[in-house]
Amino acid sequence: MTVWLNYRSNHNILGDWGPMVGFEIHRWEDDRIVEHWDNLCPTPTQKNVSGRSMTDGANEVIDLERTQSNKALVYEFTKKILVDRELSFLSNYFTDGALVQHSPHYGDGVQSFEAMMKAWQADGETAYHRMHLLLGEGNMVLVISEGIFKNKPAAFYDLYRLANDKIAEHWEVFETIPPRDTWKNSNGKF
Repeated sequence: MTVWLNYRSNHNILGDWGPMVGFEIHRWEDDRIVEHWDNLCPTPTQKNVSGRSMTDGANEVIDLERTQSNKALVYEFTKKILVDRELSFLSNYFTDGALVQHSPHYGDGVQSFEAMMKAWQADGETAYHRMHLLLGEGNMVLVISEGIFKNKPAAFYDLYRLANDKIAEHWEVFETIPPRDTWKNSNGKF
């Protein structure tokens, strides 16, 4: 499989979507794309509170020998912190509270992430319910999850860059899943 973080405002997209940012996943067989998934959202007009966009940041894949251990760490983080909401374990996954954040919803640092998670718990409008797929190579790991965002069914794509056995950087795209009766096919989002 190949995965891209794609900034679409540089492309002429037909339709009324406007500038979009998103992840695209392609499954290949015999040099041909045979299956495709994506998660898209409108491109924010401003950078987040830390001055970061959804598409900037480190993107070099390194530490290939650490692929399995990095995937295991992100799996555990997603299950324990995002799905089960056991925030008391949060510090285990970061170095000295550092987190480079590309989310448009909050800024750098584990404290900012924790505050957002607590706000989600309090209002009940955003929650991760389960993981569907985890892809990774070296220091980059992508998790595809399902839940609710602003009380609507949603797909969450979270990309993590790891360094020294800890999460160092994070990108995300949340997309609302439309009602089944509006789907153009029966394949589903996951």
